[in-house]
Amino acid sequence: MTARALAGTRLLSALLLVLGCGPSGGGEPKSPVAASPKFVTGNLEPMIVDWQPEERGDLEISMREGLVVVGYDETGFRLLKDCHVDGNYEFMGMTRRERVVRLESAEDVRANLPLGGLGLAAKLGGELEHGATLDIAMVMVGKLRTTWRTVTAKDLVGQCAQASHFVRGATVGAFAVDRGERSQARAVAEIFGLGAGGGTAKNSMVRIVDGQLPDCQRATPDSDKAPAQCGALIRVELLPIAASKDDAKAKALAEREPSLVDTCPRPLVRIEAGLR
Repeated sequence: MTARALAGTRLLSALLLVLGCGPSGGGEPKSPVAASPKFVTGNLEPMIVDWQPEERGDLEISMREGLVVVGYDETGFRLLKDCHVDGNYEFMGMTRRERVVRLESAEDVRANLPLGGLGLAAKLGGELEHGATLDIAMVMVGKLRTTWRTVTAKDLVGQCAQASHFVRGATVGAFAVDRGERSQARAVAEIFGLGAGGGTAKNSMVRIVDGQLPDCQRATPDSDKAPAQCGALIRVELLPIAASKDDAKAKALAEREPSLVDTCPRPLVRIEAGLR
């Protein structure tokens, strides 16, 4: 080994010692987080295609009256009609996108539809275990967004005792939910019931349609509003309400703070100072 290579090795060893790195003592560390079900976006961006029509209608109207405030915790999702923030949402058009999501198990349904998936899974009963699927066709043409990035308790107006989050935005377009079969793949138009092989279960108890596919096909990215029958709410984006502006700033700073946990190259892992 040359003198230069030896010096480089000593420098690397010293750096790892400063960072508190050492042998992992057992190969690659296993992740404590279980593998996520397919198509999961996150609990703060839930799909709402499983809501009752009147519930989606209430949310749609509330978004025209101000920033929507909700209560969202382990007990469920509650639209607080008598609580809001003085603000508004603007429509932003985008290139039309179509997507089919196929959920093949009760776990997939619960994970992807956290607000009402249990009800749909119950309606399907044991059919999911015998080849049935829950097919969701989505056509997205834009988003409703507010410029508000932070809402604090002082910004709330009305009866807001249960407030925990506000709706930052929502994806709009049209969607169809229908019972399907694993043996039969269907395109968006077919799930809407427009294709030659569309609608394997038009009388299904889980069939839901909101919006019109032909209207969505006329949407353009530079539109200042969604087409008349292509403004259904598909997914909402939630952000937590901060206790104060200072709390919001501190949280944002903490999320940007780099972590030392990732500074140790594999197969080394970080160890506590003074321990070997």
